[in-house]
Amino acid sequence: MQTHFKESPFYEIRELLLGMFSLEVSPNHRQNVSRPLSLSSELCSRLRADPTLRLLLFCAVDQPLGPYARHDIAFPNQVEVRVNGEEVKANFKGLKNKPGSTRPTDITEYVRKVAQYRNTVLITYALTQKAIGANRLQKFNCSVYLVRKHSVEDLTKRITQRNVITKQSVINEMLKRANDPDIVVDSVNMSLKDPISTLRINTPCRSNLCNHNQCFDAESFLQLQEQAPTWQCPVCNKTVSFEGLAVDQYVQEILDSVPKGTDQVTIQPNGEWSQANKPENQTIRNGHSAAQQDDSDDDDDLIDITDSRISAIKNEVAHTPLSMTRTTPLSSREASTAPRAGSKRTSEVIDLTLSDDDEPVRPAKKVAYSTPSSLPDPSRRYQLPFSSSSSVPRSLSHSQSYSQSQSQSQNGLPIGQVRLDFRPASQNIRNPYGDYGPHPPPRHPSYSGQGSGGYPSYGSSSP
Repeated sequence: MQTHFKESPFYEIRELLLGMFSLEVSPNHRQNVSRPLSLSSELCSRLRADPTLRLLLFCAVDQPLGPYARHDIAFPNQVEVRVNGEEVKANFKGLKNKPGSTRPTDITEYVRKVAQYRNTVLITYALTQKAIGANRLQKFNCSVYLVRKHSVEDLTKRITQRNVITKQSVINEMLKRANDPDIVVDSVNMSLKDPISTLRINTPCRSNLCNHNQCFDAESFLQLQEQAPTWQCPVCNKTVSFEGLAVDQYVQEILDSVPKGTDQVTIQPNGEWSQANKPENQTIRNGHSAAQQDDSDDDDDLIDITDSRISAIKNEVAHTPLSMTRTTPLSSREASTAPRAGSKRTSEVIDLTLSDDDEPVRPAKKVAYSTPSSLPDPSRRYQLPFSSSSSVPRSLSHSQSYSQSQSQSQNGLPIGQVRLDFRPASQNIRNPYGDYGPHPPPRHPSYSGQGSGGYPSYGSSSP
């Protein structure tokens, strides 16, 4: 008794090489089933010469009406296949809850193409399910066939040469729906992208059982069915067959007429179409284009700065003391915003980060000059009597002391008295008070017992 499998457009069964053998029920333990496979010299030559000839391992669930029905490809849940001791790397499971989405396993590369060589096919399986009937448990039947495989390109050419949906038949169907008083037909947008690969359609294809005008790419659809055969329309999910696929000439003419960058077209009820190719940045939203909305948003972001704020800033600059403006250096921001003298001011730069609630502008700090350590207190810059604690540099030579005595006598100072602000002649120190330094008090006439005019006596103190 031989099991018959459902036909597939991707391969054509030519010859049975290894007859049916069963995988008995094994709900708890692992089971091994081994079968020999030998090839004739003629078959080995054909396999070497024709790469489209393949050796496929088929497997299906055993059913009571097996000889009279077509079976889907199905393997046990846990299965391992080895040919000549080498594990076959293949997917033995299809899509979940999709019966018939499993493919037969290709073992051509694992079989030695030597005449009368004893190849070994070993199948290890476990945990087969109970089902089918009260007195019957589930088991699987396997076979090895010689098949001829068909590529996706060959199948696509076969569709274009065999089945065609003419342009006039498509237009007649549109006019029929438009003239039906019970149906309201409006213009629709038809995409020119494949719903499977999301790429531009090359060969527009649909089933003759589908009522929609939307097409899919024939090559992309066949590639998907080769991996996991479900044979469902990607647009309406109807069950389709390879024999029912056809090329839509109406859509093919549209694809040949529009540029490659066009994604969709608008189809009228009478069959006329127009290109719907609007830039992405002009998408209509709420009756306005996106570009117009962006312009309105830019207008809302503009902030009106009143003249009072600018005049207040000018007043602050105008009331700044002249001495501060001379001594305080400009910061980087002030230097960049200050207008140049004698140049025409074209625009005013205003810092928008400022706020009315910010702190008022602080006055510029006075420049602190470093006073040399040898300078005494300005209030005591007048003549003091000589004392032994007077700080006179020890490094002064005898000639320097003599010149100092001569200068003191010329300035009205007694010999032996020195000023505390003595400096070498080579050191030029700027007066920190400029022309506005403190003036010495007027000299009082000296009276007997009152001390000298420069140093009056206080109490019983003596100079």
